[in-house]
Amino acid sequence: MHFRIACLNTHSCRNKTDDVQDLVKEHNIDLMCITESWLREQGDEPIIAAITPPGYTVKSYPRKDRTGGGRAFIFPSNDSSNYVINTSTSTHESFEAASANLKSSSFSCHILCVYRPPRSKKNCATNEFFLNEFRDVVQTLRKKYTRFMIVDILGYRKVSARWRPRMLTDEMKMQRKTTCAELLEHYKEEGEEFIQRIVTGDESWVHHHDPESKRQSMEYRHKSSPSPRKLKVVASARKVMLTVFWDSNHKVSFGNI
Repeated sequence: MHFRIACLNTHSCRNKTDDVQDLVKEHNIDLMCITESWLREQGDEPIIAAITPPGYTVKSYPRKDRTGGGRAFIFPSNDSSNYVINTSTSTHESFEAASANLKSSSFSCHILCVYRPPRSKKNCATNEFFLNEFRDVVQTLRKKYTRFMIVDILGYRKVSARWRPRMLTDEMKMQRKTTCAELLEHYKEEGEEFIQRIVTGDESWVHHHDPESKRQSMEYRHKSSPSPRKLKVVASARKVMLTVFWDSNHKVSFGNI
């Protein structure tokens, strides 16, 4: 059985009625889960009618305590499909959720649509509180249903760590601050003569053999020519520590360990 499910955060259906309806029809979606529908309990019947494709039904679950938010489902009417969908909503402190039960003659599945609002004055739930509450919901689903699916907008994103040359402790940061303050005092008292006496340096490991990268080995060839082949070579295990020192007159000294 093929069943197409989509999850869409509309950030208000009110000005996207044609887009939502076209998306459902173009991709022949069997169940569209909408978060942040911004639909109200009363007065938005014309908007609901505008986002409903022919042969489909819309079930809306507005946010009751304040504006915004809200969930909605768009799915084929029972008389135009080979399956039945029943929807419901549930109340949670840190996120909004609505459920859809799919049933056919040979298949059944429970679908939970979850939306976690961003942190605000009215939504003060911590990440720990949300994860604990969400874990309880998942454990309940595992006990109650043989098949279930969670479609969600949780506000999480995968990010990479920001590279830093050193992970400094508070004590190390204070030592550097003190050293900088002392150097500034010397410069105020002695001026440029102090700069002339400063020698700075750096160090780096240098491999005995450091193969060129894939980008470094690129070469110009005609489009009909075969691409070059290159054996994968790793950097040699043997290496030396290269140290470099220089002063304000660009006098450089090299050394290795």
